Amino acid sequence: MYWTIIILVLSSLLSFFLWKRIRATEKDSGSQSALLIKETTDQNKILPLVFSDQQENEHKEAQEARLGNNIDLMLEALEHETYLIGRHLLFRDIIAQCFPKRNQDPRMREIFLKTAQAHIQEMPRIIPELVDRFGSQPYFFTFSYYSIALTEAMEFDQALEVCRLALAYGAKDGLGVGFEQRIEQIAKHKERMLASQAA
Repeated sequence: MYWTIIILVLSSLLSFFLWKRIRATEKDSGSQSALLIKETTDQNKILPLVFSDQQENEHKEAQEARLGNNIDLMLEALEHETYLIGRHLLFRDIIAQCFPKRNQDPRMREIFLKTAQAHIQEMPRIIPELVDRFGSQPYFFTFSYYSIALTEAMEFDQALEVCRLALAYGAKDGLGVGFEQRIEQIAKHKERMLASQAA
């Protein structure tokens, strides 16, 4: 009888200590989980977007196309590239290659015009991304080159609209003229053309 009581007391004590140990372990595990969740959340604020393998491959292909200065490969890469800054760099490099050849090669002119239009259409998403990444408003050749090409084609109103759009976005003129001065120049071209037509 005496031994039975001792065994019952000991087993009760053992159960109690085991219960306390389990509770302490659960508590530590819970706080570690909370800490892990917090660390993961904090890291997500800092770490860049993680690409899928396919996106990563497409991004690499886009970079290789740009480095190779191959217009056809860059145009192909542009169809798949989803990374905004990657798309901006492709647009920029295609435009830089095609613009000087626009008056000699009809294909280059067509590629230039289509690419410039597409680049400008994506500016509302591209510009904030560039500002966020680099901390300042970037310089753009696209607005300048496109307004020049439109002026050459006597599409003055469209050229003026492109310059006004650049000003609205706060974009800097990559050619250093400034979009306010460019607007004045285009307006003068337009006046001269209208005056010559009226004469």
